[in-house]
Amino acid sequence: REKWTKERALAHLRDGLEAPGALGLVARDGARVAGFVLGYRKMRDLSVSFYVQEMCVLEAYRGQGVGRQIVAALEAKLAEQSISSLYLLTARNSAAEAFYEKLGFYNNEGVVVMTKRLS
Repeated sequence: REKWTKERALAHLRDGLEAPGALGLVARDGARVAGFVLGYRKMRDLSVSFYVQEMCVLEAYRGQGVGRQIVAALEAKLAEQSISSLYLLTARNSAAEAFYEKLGFYNNEGVVVMTKRLS
């Protein structure tokens, strides 16, 4: 489980909102936020794609279709902007990976995510 402080989480979200082509959508239950998605468009060689930086559904709303609705609304909004694909990073063999696979996402075998720790 990730360990975010409120300050770091707000800074992370602010960075996403300030990115060129940023887009965020919120699912509400009355005044309460049930979940959200945040990301930004990225220019590719022949197209434009959308990187999902963060998606979250409050635990009390999981399994009720809120995440599915958020992704469907995002896909509709991106189609209006002629964005051809979206992608994201998530933990391997996780509930999140299974969720995205149910929505038609797939593991792109042609891409390797590489990380280097800096001291």
